[in-house]
Amino acid sequence: MAYRTEPDEITNSQDVIDSRSVIQRIEWLEEKETAITEAREALAEAEETEAERKSELVDKIAELEASTDEAIDDVKGDAIEELREQHDTESAELAAAREAVDDAEDDFDDDEREELKLLRELAEEGEGLSDWRHGETLIRESYFEEYAQQLADDLGYIPKDVSWPFTCIDWEQAAKESEQDYTSLSFGDVTYLARG
Repeated sequence: MAYRTEPDEITNSQDVIDSRSVIQRIEWLEEKETAITEAREALAEAEETEAERKSELVDKIAELEASTDEAIDDVKGDAIEELREQHDTESAELAAAREAVDDAEDDFDDDEREELKLLRELAEEGEGLSDWRHGETLIRESYFEEYAQQLADDLGYIPKDVSWPFTCIDWEQAAKESEQDYTSLSFGDVTYLARG
């Protein structure tokens, strides 16, 4: 199955994650998950059709075997044999449906299943944030101090020609105070912070 372009993998080892990337990755993984479901449904349909086909062949074989028409006696044995071969052979449609299921399952491996599970849990927690759908920044808790320092610099709170007293800022304390404006989200066993 052809999917749209694969979005970057999202892992809980990243320092900063955009919620829109999480949403895109979930949608992409769900397409792969849906492909399996659809392939399995098509296989079930093909199996049902195959069962009906084989039942019809059994009926035709029984009808030929019971026939007393001497006009077809010469070809009856060959016809019965041909019908039995058709009965014992899987249809191309069923074989293709089995292959489609195998391909879809191969294309959505256990790692991706686990990734989807974790991303869904993260998204469920994050959907309560006002900017989740529009682009909420998730900051890994262990990176938050560095993030706060970079944010202060980006916002122009730190002069370009840094000197005392700006070189003496307790960034750990500044980050802790800033954390009060953030909400904690769990991504697997890692905590991320997002402006709540």
